[in-house]
Amino acid sequence: MYAFTEILVNDLAAILESEALQKKDHEAVSLAQSLCKLVELNWKEVSVPANRQLDEQRFNKPQLLPLAEDIMKLSKFLRREGALALVRLSEERSVEAWSDLSQIVLAYLIMFNRRRAGEMGKAKRTSFQNRAEPANQTLLSSSLSQMEQQLINSYKRMVIRGKRGRKVPVLMPNEVEAWIIVLEDHRDVMGKPITRKGGGRKAFQTTYLSRKSTLKRRS
Repeated sequence: MYAFTEILVNDLAAILESEALQKKDHEAVSLAQSLCKLVELNWKEVSVPANRQLDEQRFNKPQLLPLAEDIMKLSKFLRREGALALVRLSEERSVEAWSDLSQIVLAYLIMFNRRRAGEMGKAKRTSFQNRAEPANQTLLSSSLSQMEQQLINSYKRMVIRGKRGRKVPVLMPNEVEAWIIVLEDHRDVMGKPITRKGGGRKAFQTTYLSRKSTLKRRS
């Protein structure tokens, strides 16, 4: 947090210096350069104690984890709602039915993989299209037990781009894979291609979807 603040202060000082140079205001240029030098020399005196205090606060803060029973209930609820949404989309072929199923798929993948909502919300179609197929895992399967081979055949794996460009593996049951395939086949019901330019607003607010699914299950 404090490292980000240091970068922000330096960026602001650089902007002030740039504007002062354009106006040929030598006094303002000198003040901006002095600010950068002051931050460089004295920032550790502020950031080190502050970071230590934040670490101590996080260390003593209890972390609440969901119960396994609650996760199972939510998983069963999403699977049931997904099956109903799949039938509704096959019968109606409407924008609402497509949107409902896509939201359920997104919420399920976030819960099942325990991934950041922003990572799943920015997943690309190419990640799903390039997912690992059982035919590509022959060499791996030969070294696994029978139970492990059954697990491989029950789940598909795709890789998405996560925080700082890291590769993030995502597992999906065959049932959820079938839902996504149906969504791909019915994309034309939206009337126009679904794209996001320049990483703009996500198609759905992923954190809101997870909370919405949980509240709906409780009701």
